[in-house]
Amino acid sequence: MKVEYRVLKKIVCFLSPFRKKIAISFFLSLTNAALCIVLPFLSKLLIDNGMISLNLANIVKYSCCITCIGIVIQVFSFLQSRIHIKIQKDLSQSLGYTIFRHLLRLKSDYFDTKDSFELINEIETDVDEITQMANEQFLEVIVNLIKMLGACGGLFFINPILSSVVFIFMIIRYAVAEYLSSKRRSAFEKDFRLCQDMAFWYSDTINGLRTIKLWNLYKEKETEFVKIKSELLSSHQKISEIFVKETFFSSTLDELLTFALYFLAGILLIKEKISFGEFFSFIAYSQIAIQPVYMLVGFKFKILQLVPKLKNFEDYLQLSEESNPDTVRFDIKAVESIEFLNITWQVENRAILKNINLKFNAGQKIAFIGHNGAGKSTLIDLMLRLKEPTSGQILINGEDIQSWDLNEYRRLFSIIEQEGFLFNSTVEQNIFLGDSKQEFLDNTDWAVKQLERLESGLSSKTGSRAALLSGGEKQKIFLLRALQKRYAKILILDEATSNYDMASEHKFDHLISSLTNYDMIFVITHRIEILKSMDVIVLLNNGKVEKVGNWNSLKAEIETLNKEIIGGK
Repeated sequence: MKVEYRVLKKIVCFLSPFRKKIAISFFLSLTNAALCIVLPFLSKLLIDNGMISLNLANIVKYSCCITCIGIVIQVFSFLQSRIHIKIQKDLSQSLGYTIFRHLLRLKSDYFDTKDSFELINEIETDVDEITQMANEQFLEVIVNLIKMLGACGGLFFINPILSSVVFIFMIIRYAVAEYLSSKRRSAFEKDFRLCQDMAFWYSDTINGLRTIKLWNLYKEKETEFVKIKSELLSSHQKISEIFVKETFFSSTLDELLTFALYFLAGILLIKEKISFGEFFSFIAYSQIAIQPVYMLVGFKFKILQLVPKLKNFEDYLQLSEESNPDTVRFDIKAVESIEFLNITWQVENRAILKNINLKFNAGQKIAFIGHNGAGKSTLIDLMLRLKEPTSGQILINGEDIQSWDLNEYRRLFSIIEQEGFLFNSTVEQNIFLGDSKQEFLDNTDWAVKQLERLESGLSSKTGSRAALLSGGEKQKIFLLRALQKRYAKILILDEATSNYDMASEHKFDHLISSLTNYDMIFVITHRIEILKSMDVIVLLNNGKVEKVGNWNSLKAEIETLNKEIIGGK
């Protein structure tokens, strides 16, 4: 019961913003419940005082009353359904916004170990399930319990002997339903795990299609599919069999109850202990009293089904967001210095960066070089606050960057990435990213012209994951995007020309060397022509600073590194 109570408490919390609408719906439900209890009594009067007595006036009177009440019930049900549809929509919108807002602010390294599509698919599914609690069926459980109590009173009032039979069948029906529900619950839990396993397997297989094709793993994967699918279908079959059993037992019990009622009522009719009207109203009250039994068990089952959904939702909201204190006013007009003080960053006790101490001053162009895994991109991510240091500080103008408002802080930077992201929209929209269109810089016309040669020019679609563009075209979009951020103080180039041809690379080198509107430029590259123009070159090795110098002082190390990485190119 503790679990059910905790879930109900959470449901009340979610629905609290809609309490006015729910109060109206509850009033409509109570009114309908009262009217439903009145209907069998009116039916009794119609039969006994109208049909049996051959009294036309009573027939017309009671028939009109029953019809009017029936119409009122339908109108109230219609209004109630509209209210709950609106509540469901608003609740789904609210929870969806909460999920998306949190997603945008999650720490970036969370997605290093979690597939984003898988995450969103799981959470959206859970939200869809949670919003079902706004359905009128949840409120109807309470209303039907009130109906049941009223109907039981009506049964006892008509005939205590017949009502005792109904009460015995209600107890038996609840016990059977509860037993089958427990079986169904365990079957659903197993089925849910198997569905998750199947989804993970599909995701892993699709992501690995290239390897499957190259290593000819068709037979192995087909065998795995047959095994996993067979287990899942067996689970589906078991659930279907439980539903069949539920239908069989409920129908059988209903038939037995109907037989018992008709048999006993027939005896009482013969002995003139009850009237025909009382008999038919008793049958109607019996149906009202028995109906909530299965509904109550089903409601309990739905509540328990929500437990893992609510847990997933709460666990997701507990995932750490990027820290964003606002303790220091952000009013930097120019970046005078950037300093890394004893920076260490580790993942699962494995140090990626170890005690990094560096300082750079305004006007400098800085390059980070080293083998893959040396820590170059991690340093950039720490500076961009996409990651947080395990220990140490990064200072800009002597202030800890963690103390500034995150959104304002990132306005300092513009970045050109080797593997950046392009949204599935047009080239132009990916360049300006929602900003008003500006004129391109004069010395970027070579990049603009190449993009204008696309089929629809800058209005060309990029496609999902920029599949419609070449690597060079994508990197030119990243270049133009970065340079449109006119207010940025620091430019970061992360292997920005890896997909350029020689002519484009030469134009890019000339462009970078001519830029004077940035306080600092950081570069990750092994291109010798770019390195020659750098003021500071930092050689990283295994997460540590091995040497700091410039082209002249590190020429031998750079040439050796290039031979190892790109074969001396």
